[in-house]
Amino acid sequence: MQKATRFAALLLVAFAVLLLLLAVVLGMRGRSQTASTPALSIAPVPKHTQVLVAARDLPAGEPLDANDLRVAEVDRMPPGSYAEPTALVGKILSSPVAADTVITANVLAHGLALELQPGERAIAVPVDELAGAGNRIVPGDYVDVFMNLRARNRDRDDDDSQNRLLLSRLRVLSYGAQDLGQAPAPQADEDGNDSSGGNARAGSIASRESGGASTASPQAARSAVLAVPVAQANRLLLAAQGGKLFLALRHPSDNGNPDETLFPRPRNVLKPRLDLSPERRDAVATPENDAYAGLDAGALAGRDGAPTPPVRDNNARAQPPRRTAPPPLEIIRGTQGGTLSPP
Repeated sequence: MQKATRFAALLLVAFAVLLLLLAVVLGMRGRSQTASTPALSIAPVPKHTQVLVAARDLPAGEPLDANDLRVAEVDRMPPGSYAEPTALVGKILSSPVAADTVITANVLAHGLALELQPGERAIAVPVDELAGAGNRIVPGDYVDVFMNLRARNRDRDDDDSQNRLLLSRLRVLSYGAQDLGQAPAPQADEDGNDSSGGNARAGSIASRESGGASTASPQAARSAVLAVPVAQANRLLLAAQGGKLFLALRHPSDNGNPDETLFPRPRNVLKPRLDLSPERRDAVATPENDAYAGLDAGALAGRDGAPTPPVRDNNARAQPPRRTAPPPLEIIRGTQGGTLSPP
């Protein structure tokens, strides 16, 4: 009985070992088939997006309108590109763009030049705390430019220095490191408190104590960029070289300007040609041609000015011309003579 039990137990153990070996063989065969069978790849469906391209060859320096743009479909939107026409209409290209080329931000004009009006030029002038209204000027302000011309003749006892208003109501495009459109940096008062309510001095001390780099105070402004009419650029440049300029702040709503027709007009350096036709002679007075004709120091100082024709006052009553009495008429009747006075 015990022998039969032992034999049955051995058979069960052998059967279990066979089952284990069969499971191992089947598992290894399945792995080999899986490795030999290529995996099925599903290609992703491309997603198309819309982007604006040039509808034709576009030159540089001209504003874009809706007819210059068209919509194209691409797989991926290039960096700096645009999808809405409203974002590009009115923008100016800084370089030519060929037809069907994606318009990106790097081909658009940027900077202070876009803040200029037609006929204006951006000119930098030197400033300091005294000349810049105590450094209270910020971009976007309007200023009057006063000039101080120094005496040139040192041998004479009299002083021919002068101060007068040079240009009126000029727009400030840049002052120091601040450009038009930038938020002004917070200014610290005597106690070190900035405009945001913090304490700039305490923050600087804390930064030094913590081992961090201290924030350097902003440098004082040394130049201001003004929007100047091109016909008046010579005055500004000549006065900046021959004297000292002072910028006076004015209220933005103050539109008062001097009437230059009341005073002699400064003579130009270049004289117009004598053989010009009347039409071309009128073109000499355009702002660009007037700036090209130039200005010298004598004209800027008012020592060489062209006479201004008298301005007729339309409100004054015209005086009738004075009539002179004609001589009396002598009448002779026969042997009698006499004179007849006119009425």
